[in-house]
Amino acid sequence: MAKPIKNFELLQSYILTTARYDFTVYEKRIMYCVLKNLQHLLSGQKLNEQVTITEDLFGNKRFEIPIKDVLSALPASGDSKERSTNHAQVKKALWSLRRKDFEYRDEKNDIERLIGIIEKPEVRHRSEMISFDLDPVVIEAFLNFAKGYRKYIFEVAMSFESVYTMRFYELFSNQHEPITYSIASIKEMFQISDKKSYNKISNLKAKVLDPAKKELDEKSPYSFAYKMIKTGRKATHVLFTPYKIPKNQPADIEQKELNSQVSPYWTVSPELAELLIKHFGYDKQTIKNHKKILKLVTKHLDFVSILRENYKYIITTADVIPAFVYGMFKRKLAEKGIYVDGTQAPPMVPQVDIPAEEWEQIQNHLDSLKKK
Repeated sequence: MAKPIKNFELLQSYILTTARYDFTVYEKRIMYCVLKNLQHLLSGQKLNEQVTITEDLFGNKRFEIPIKDVLSALPASGDSKERSTNHAQVKKALWSLRRKDFEYRDEKNDIERLIGIIEKPEVRHRSEMISFDLDPVVIEAFLNFAKGYRKYIFEVAMSFESVYTMRFYELFSNQHEPITYSIASIKEMFQISDKKSYNKISNLKAKVLDPAKKELDEKSPYSFAYKMIKTGRKATHVLFTPYKIPKNQPADIEQKELNSQVSPYWTVSPELAELLIKHFGYDKQTIKNHKKILKLVTKHLDFVSILRENYKYIITTADVIPAFVYGMFKRKLAEKGIYVDGTQAPPMVPQVDIPAEEWEQIQNHLDSLKKK
């Protein structure tokens, strides 16, 4: 009998990965638990029997999570004083999250949003449970994979002692290509722009970059090298080069990578797969055959908008709809300089508007998937 998988891979929306917020380590651990349980819910997997998620008439979801789940990465201790201190940290984090928001930009609708993270937090001491509400807009941001996603290991993320390590792990996990961030954007992302001590590059290195890199090197399957880039005499950007550390990769995650050769759903957005199967003539085998391009589509394209804009043309014109959709995605990726197999992209596909009510049925189906 195969051994159960002990490590869980989270798919985190790129919107959330790059959002601007300032969380503590315990606040991040609570959010990791939320993401894990939302992903279980979305994929139809059974939740931990102690976890409950209920929804009200307005789409708000109420989470009930054992305190021990938030403390799962901490060493077990029989010291009741230490245990009490850890529980107090969870309560402090929960209360703090109630007063915090995160900011992100909805580029599709050209809207910038500032969202409260949680509402109505409670700590139930006798049952050792915490509970809180999440607004549907927050959940939508968490599950919006249209701009891409980052995949990382829940247990590894929960083990970090620095919030900066957590953020860099999310950014660079499973990444291999160098990426450049401006120093201003890093400060803005981590919400440290107004902290004067970080104006000195030496302090940014000593307090953010170097400690995060050290902890990633010790615990994470992915870490990074970095180099300061100057504009004139002033350092203005950081060139990050992610790299893999095989000895830190859990064995069961390697097994999942092998499983992904059989099941495409590890790398293809569940929303995209469901949309293609329900409305564009795909089946599971076709999803598997097209996995390479659909993985790129998940990561780089707003696939809902593309399919919506071309929906009527596709269903009324294409002889073999999956093949047509493949060519359309190939062209859209090529417009961004991303080539699936190095070959020339197909010709431009005309975009035809469709009646709003015709697309509404499909959009409602997608929305219902998120709420399951």
